[in-house]
Amino acid sequence: MSDTRHRPHPYMVIHNLRRFLALLVIPLVRGFATALGGGFAAWLAGAWADILVLSLILGLSTLQWVFCFYSCDKKGLYFARGVLFRKRMFIPMEKISTLSVVRPFYLRWLHVVRLRADTLAGPSDQEDFSLFVGQGEAERILGVRKKELEEGRLTRQYRPRSLYVAALAAFSSSSFAGVFFLSTLISQTGQLLGNEFSDRLYGTFEHITQLLAFGLPPAAAALGYLLLFGWLIAFTINFIRHKNFCLRRRADCVQVSGGIFTNRDYSVSVDQINYLDIRQSVLSFLLRFCSVHISAVGYAKRKEDVSSVVPAVRTRDVGKTLGMFFPEFVAQPRQVWHNPGALFKFIGDPSWGCVLIPGATLLLRWIFPDWGSFIGWVGFMLCFPAYWFLIVRLIDYFSAGIARDGEHYTLHYSEGYYLHTVVIPRSRIAYVCLRQSPIQSLDKKCDLLIYSYSEKKHRHHIRNLDRQAAIELFDLSPEN
Repeated sequence: MSDTRHRPHPYMVIHNLRRFLALLVIPLVRGFATALGGGFAAWLAGAWADILVLSLILGLSTLQWVFCFYSCDKKGLYFARGVLFRKRMFIPMEKISTLSVVRPFYLRWLHVVRLRADTLAGPSDQEDFSLFVGQGEAERILGVRKKELEEGRLTRQYRPRSLYVAALAAFSSSSFAGVFFLSTLISQTGQLLGNEFSDRLYGTFEHITQLLAFGLPPAAAALGYLLLFGWLIAFTINFIRHKNFCLRRRADCVQVSGGIFTNRDYSVSVDQINYLDIRQSVLSFLLRFCSVHISAVGYAKRKEDVSSVVPAVRTRDVGKTLGMFFPEFVAQPRQVWHNPGALFKFIGDPSWGCVLIPGATLLLRWIFPDWGSFIGWVGFMLCFPAYWFLIVRLIDYFSAGIARDGEHYTLHYSEGYYLHTVVIPRSRIAYVCLRQSPIQSLDKKCDLLIYSYSEKKHRHHIRNLDRQAAIELFDLSPEN
């Protein structure tokens, strides 16, 4: 390990302040109590106590920065911190699954970036190593990792067209995520600029909704436009995050970068990839597009991270693209699949929603006739996800199955509103479960549940396979 130690960027002093925000309760309570008892003069007389507390907070944050060191060489990352209780950590370079550099737009003028390192041994809710360092220092550490993992020149590079990035943003955007972001934004804006400003925003939205109602009940039109605006916001966020996307493959390392305002770089060791996931929604399936994702510790760990390794590619070209960048993960066509009579096994769950939602809508309109138009519109909107789910399961019925190629398995299945083609090495499978219902026992069928290694347990569910064929494919004993 190199003897050269570095402190993080001084911005860490500001970042560390959030750990001591609870101490702000002291001056707030004192100020409120004295202001009620003696007014402004009494508060001003005791202001020295507030200054003392604020100085203590700043001093503690500065001490944490002063006693924080790190160093990096070809052996790995060394990290030490703590004033009274010292914590020392060493991460071997070959054990780092994902090394990330995030460049927030609000720190560009300081040339500060966030350096993150993740390993399989770390916690699932936070990074093993996370510091704010200078731009040049982050590039140096990335260069050390590249030198260790990338023996040789750059061999492959992929930059998708903006249309493909827009396709990924469109297929992966959620109206509810956009609505949550919008409500949080308006709430925070109201706190900063006053409730009058946020009230005007709500009033403007209500006025626009009334103008564009087109005969619909105002409440129903507001709900519909809110979901539409939410989807547009989520689409914009996803597009900005993946714009300028670039995928590079050097020997045993994959590099991914992207973003407009906040730039992100990821360096992922190929042997640390748990599985590769070719993902489609109903729209992308109909348009013959798919996106490619990987499961690797630290990659796409946060919601704001770049989530894919190939944003969008035509279905007919996915094999060629993966052959260039991920030759270790080659998807195979189905070798084992369900029997033709298993249709209800696939459409049983979504069928309940498709029947109950229209039935409940008609019943509520009969009970509350004055609200008939609003109830009808809400019921109509709720039918969309129900029937959409049914369509996903129907596609899954015609495509689900499993295959094996040496020590790699290909799993074709659906989860939620997405179709998945997962290529997973045998070594990354935690355990296999063959689950049978009483009816499946009579028919010698089973549901295959595969649990894979990752920061969090992930389940892959393939329905109604022949039990004996599944046993033979996974080399299980018949007693299991």
